[in-house]
Amino acid sequence: MSDLGAAPHRRWVPVVVLLVGLALSVVAAQWQSRKNDVRVRMAMQTAADGMAEQLLERLQLYEYGLRGARGVLLAAGIDRIDRKTFRQYHESRDIEHEFPGARGFGFIRRVPADGESAFLAQLRRDAPADIGIRQIEPHGGDRYVIQNIEPIERNLAAVGLDIASEANRRAAADEAARTGRAVITRPITLVQAPGQSQRSFLLLLPVYRPGLPLVSLQDRQAALVGWTYAPLLIDEVLRDVDLNQPQFALALDELTDRTERFFESQAQQGPFAPPVAGASLQIERHVYGRLWRLSLQPRPLFYAQLHLLAPGSVFATGLLVTLLSSALLLVYQSAHRRRVEMLAGQQRLAALTEQASDAIVVENIDGVVTSWNRAAERLFGWSAGEAIGRHGTDLLLPPAGQAADEALRARVIAGETPEPVESVGRDRHGRPLALSMAVSAILSPDGRVVGVGRLIRDIRAEKEAALSREQFTHRLEIEVGERTAALELARRDLRTVLDALPSMVGYWDRDMRNRFANHAYARWFGVEPSTMPGKHLRDLLGDSLFEMNRPRAEAALRGEPQTFERAVPRPDGSGYRQSLFHYLPDVIDGEVRGFYVLVH
Repeated sequence: MSDLGAAPHRRWVPVVVLLVGLALSVVAAQWQSRKNDVRVRMAMQTAADGMAEQLLERLQLYEYGLRGARGVLLAAGIDRIDRKTFRQYHESRDIEHEFPGARGFGFIRRVPADGESAFLAQLRRDAPADIGIRQIEPHGGDRYVIQNIEPIERNLAAVGLDIASEANRRAAADEAARTGRAVITRPITLVQAPGQSQRSFLLLLPVYRPGLPLVSLQDRQAALVGWTYAPLLIDEVLRDVDLNQPQFALALDELTDRTERFFESQAQQGPFAPPVAGASLQIERHVYGRLWRLSLQPRPLFYAQLHLLAPGSVFATGLLVTLLSSALLLVYQSAHRRRVEMLAGQQRLAALTEQASDAIVVENIDGVVTSWNRAAERLFGWSAGEAIGRHGTDLLLPPAGQAADEALRARVIAGETPEPVESVGRDRHGRPLALSMAVSAILSPDGRVVGVGRLIRDIRAEKEAALSREQFTHRLEIEVGERTAALELARRDLRTVLDALPSMVGYWDRDMRNRFANHAYARWFGVEPSTMPGKHLRDLLGDSLFEMNRPRAEAALRGEPQTFERAVPRPDGSGYRQSLFHYLPDVIDGEVRGFYVLVH
C-alpha cells in the first residue's frame, strides 16, 4: 500500500518531465538547425563547385579553339596567312556547336612601330580599303593589331584595333607572351558589343615563330609573332551553362587587382523568386591568370527541394510530445491516486463495517447477500460464511414481513430514498427481533443501481425503555393529578379562609399590579373581586392616596418591610377608618418579586 501511495504524491514528476522535455526540445531544435546548416552548406558547395567546373570547362574549350587556330597559322605560314585561309579554317569547324558562347576566333599580330605602314598595306589586301589601325588610347611602342577574326560579320568593328592601346588588353597579352600560356583579360567592353559594359574578356594564346628557342623570357619575346584570341561576352559564355537559376542567384567577381563584378544573374529578368537574404557561399578559382570569385545566393526553391525539417517543427513536435507525456503522467497519477484512495476507502469502510455496532448487510440486485458484518452475526446468529450467498429477506424477516420488505427494496432500486422503518425480524432460532432498518441503494461508478445496503439496529432495549417510560409517565400523571387536586383543595380552603378575614389581604408585583386580593380588599374599595387581578395600584387607590402610599410601596419593592398607620377615607364618604398597614417584600433567591399587603 505504501508503494502504491508514494507515486501519486510525487507531484513534481510531471513538472520535471515538462522541463526536461522542453530542454530536449530546444536541444533537438538547435541540433536540427545545425544539421540543416550543414546540409545547406554542403548542397551549396556542391552546386558552386559544379558551376565553377562548368565555367572552367567552357573556357577550356575556347583554349582548344585558340590552339586550333594557332595550328592553322603555323601550318599556313605566319607571314603568309590571309583572311581567306583563316575563313576556310573557320568554316571547316562547327564553331556554334564546338565552342558555344564564343563570339569568334581571331589573330592579333605584333607590329613594330616602324613596320606599321607595311602591315597596313598587307592588311588592306584582305580587308576593306579604308581600314586602318585604331587605338583606344594613344601610345608608343609595338602595336598589337587584330588582323583576322571570324565570323567577320559580327566582329568587323574589331579588325584593325590596336589592343595595346588599352591597358587591360595589353597587360593580358604581355602576360601570355611572357608565360607562353593562355591568359584572360580583366573585364572589358568589346568594341563590337559596346552596350555590354565591362562584361567581356579576351582570351589570348601566344603565337611564336617556329624553330626559335622559347626557354627564356627573352627567347619568347624575340620569337613572339602575335596571339590567337577569342572575344568573349560573359552572358554568351554562360548562356547554355546550367546555372540552376531557379535555385540560385549567381555573381562573378574579378579579384586579381581590385574587386570588380562582371556578372550577376539576379540582375537578369526571369520568373524566379528573389534569393534568401543572409545566406550565401563564395568560392575562388584561378582562371587563366586571373582570380575569380563565384558567389551563390540560394532561392526559396533550393530550400524546398532539400526537404529540410524545420527546427520549429522539431521543437513543436518535442513540445507536443512533452505536453502529452506530462498530461498522460498527470492522468496516470490522478487515476493511481483515485485507485489508492478508493482502496483505502474500501479498507476503511470494511474496518468501519466490521467495527460498527449496527448490523450492516449488503445484497446484490437480486437480493442475495454479498456482505455480512460481525454485528449482523451477533444479532441474527448467522455467520458471514453462512449468510453470504443466501437471500437476505429469508435470513432477516419472518414470512409475514417479507412481502413488505420486497416492496421496500423495489422502491429503493427504483431510485427512492425511504425513511428508516421499524419491523419485526427474526434470528436463526426464530426468535423475534425489534429492528430499525434503513435501506439504501448501492451505485456503480456510472450511476447504476447494483445492490441494496441495509443498516439494521436492534431496538429491543429501546422498546423496553419506551414501555418503561410510558408506564412511568402514566403513574406520574396519576400522581400529578392527585397532587393537583390536593393543591386545588388547599387553594380553595386558603381562599375561603382569606375571604372570611375582616382584614384586607393582597399581593402586588414589581409593576404594582394586583395578583391577589381577598373579598375584604375588594369590598373596601367597592370593586368586584373578579376585577382585582391585573389592576394597577393607582387605579385602585386613586391619584391622591397612591401618591401618599407610593414611597412605602417603592421601599417594599426594594426589600424594605413597611409598617405604618393611616386614616383611610371610606369609599362611601361616611368618614375615615384608622388602619394599620404592613407592606411585606416577597423575596425569592435574593430578588424582590413583589410585596404582600395586610391592612387591619
